[in-house]
Amino acid sequence: MGGARMRKFFCGVFLTYSMVAFSGCAAQVKYQFDKDSFVSPESKKYAVAVDVFQDNRPEREKEGKLYGKEGYAVNNDKMFKKDIPRQVSRMLAEHLTKAKVFDKVQVEEVSDDLESKTDEMAGLKNKGYDLAVMGKLNHFYGYYSDEVSATTSAVLFGVVGMMVEAISNPKTVGGKVEYGDVRIIDLARGVVVWSGNVEHAFEKQEKFYDGPVGYVLKALKETNDKFSHQLSEGNL
Repeated sequence: MGGARMRKFFCGVFLTYSMVAFSGCAAQVKYQFDKDSFVSPESKKYAVAVDVFQDNRPEREKEGKLYGKEGYAVNNDKMFKKDIPRQVSRMLAEHLTKAKVFDKVQVEEVSDDLESKTDEMAGLKNKGYDLAVMGKLNHFYGYYSDEVSATTSAVLFGVVGMMVEAISNPKTVGGKVEYGDVRIIDLARGVVVWSGNVEHAFEKQEKFYDGPVGYVLKALKETNDKFSHQLSEGNL
């Protein structure tokens, strides 16, 4: 096993269990924008306000419980710093900026029925914005299987036990992030110029794995990458 994969495996295991054991350890909704991320060939000349997305996730999901994934290690809201939807919206704004989809992207809280609020749209225009992005956070989770087995191996057999466990019993890992009812509003005309859902989900087998936090952030990165690509190619 290569050194990098070994470090990734051990970090994933220990980070997951330290998060569960110590409530003071909380992750940020943040990831690295890297060379594999989409970058628009030409930035659209708009300043964009990203609303704090509405939290539309099922309560079970916030608690780290997924139907059909009983016994899996799943991220829950206690693993992150507070206000996940706000952090997700900030990460979306940061991703759109680094992907060079628009000239300017920042988070601004706006009314749910913005299209009917002419004064509020005028206020955003006065701040220099051309478009507003609104939506709901429908799903935000990552997971891997057989948490108990990995923990037992680590406690009873140490490093060797963890390696044997990984080789003999690969984990099912995955994640999903979904933005629902996304609308992009032209503030000058008060009309919706783009609407739809954006999501990314994956599931695969891995011998050496991250924690559930790592997998939900991977799904978030891919969701934002997909959204960036769609907006870059679309007409607004």
